[in-house]
Amino acid sequence: MERLEKQLIELTSSNDWRKVISLNKCYPLSETCLFSWAWPSENCLKILKTVLDKNCVRSILSIGCGSGLLEWILEATTGLPVRGIEMSNSLWMSNYSPTQFIKMNFIEGDPSTMYLQECAATRDDFALLFCYFNNKSAFDNYVEEYHGNVLIIIGPRNDCGIVTDPLPLNPNFCSLNGFEWELESVIDVDDDDYNVVAVYRRSRTI
Repeated sequence: MERLEKQLIELTSSNDWRKVISLNKCYPLSETCLFSWAWPSENCLKILKTVLDKNCVRSILSIGCGSGLLEWILEATTGLPVRGIEMSNSLWMSNYSPTQFIKMNFIEGDPSTMYLQECAATRDDFALLFCYFNNKSAFDNYVEEYHGNVLIIIGPRNDCGIVTDPLPLNPNFCSLNGFEWELESVIDVDDDDYNVVAVYRRSRTI
């Protein structure tokens, strides 16, 4: 892991995102997943940028961002500011903490609409991102407090033995805030047809 982390630090410092995403092919999953569960291809990133531009997204806020490597890749390729939220945890404050590649905010308890807006540094024209998220009740809380129009959910195409909740293609929205969400785009993360990026847009009120 130390070798991979060193390469990631060097490549992100030089803003070489193409070499960053290529490292996924050079190391086993047991190492790459420590920095990101999803390593998007260049084609995936191009399509996602088009979808975000179409929906007038001005920034991205990632919930449960981990190291923030995926978020760094998104910022480098879309040109959009990307920030992250993690639970307050001594892991991220310790000397053993993995490298953090983006600005990270910490939260205790449930989120509020104002807190999300402050973290994203915009009002409601930011997309909310969940990558390999695994806490449906927390997901519902964030969606309820989010007043923007675009959700991005990244994870396995279907239930393949990896626990994520929600699944990108079956998030089972609870519509707590009286809105429905429509699936606008499904993008293969890579050519293995395993992980997908699902983009949802807020639609009519119920």
